[in-house]
Amino acid sequence: MAAKPAPKKAPKAPAKPAAGKSKGGGLGMRLAFVLIIAVMFLFFMPTVVLLAFAMLPTMVAVVVDRSPDKLSAFTIGGFNFAGVAPYLLDLWFGEHNVTVALDTLSDLVALIVIYGASALGWVLHFSAPAVVGTYMALTSTQRLARFKAEQKQLVELWGPEVTTLPKPPKKKGRPAG
Repeated sequence: MAAKPAPKKAPKAPAKPAAGKSKGGGLGMRLAFVLIIAVMFLFFMPTVVLLAFAMLPTMVAVVVDRSPDKLSAFTIGGFNFAGVAPYLLDLWFGEHNVTVALDTLSDLVALIVIYGASALGWVLHFSAPAVVGTYMALTSTQRLARFKAEQKQLVELWGPEVTTLPKPPKKKGRPAG
């Protein structure tokens, strides 16, 4: 006796979310997020003030760079953050208040260090392709000269036949039929 195949079950419909719950988080989740941001903003206001003005060159690089990778923002941002880091550490480990942050931003030497570091990032961003291109051209010229010298040695050793390529064999066609 042949076995009967098992009857196919109907596919189940996707479960409906419970009433009052949404996938993206409700009003309570959003309110908690805004409350956390507001509290952090109050506690870290001096840091926010210092970074908002000191990191302006990085923000400009993000806006100006049209490439999808935003590599200029990384280069300029790294240098910019390196320039602001000593003043940020002074703010964190000294008096952490808005007055100290504004005093730092009004100090001419601090601004020269912060924006000068980001200027070095811009210089590196614009000069690196030319430097790498020049390096690649020089090394490829040297490699070509080395290959030609090796080729000359091979010709001396094996004869001029090694400089010509053998002719490929003629393909035989298929017989018609």
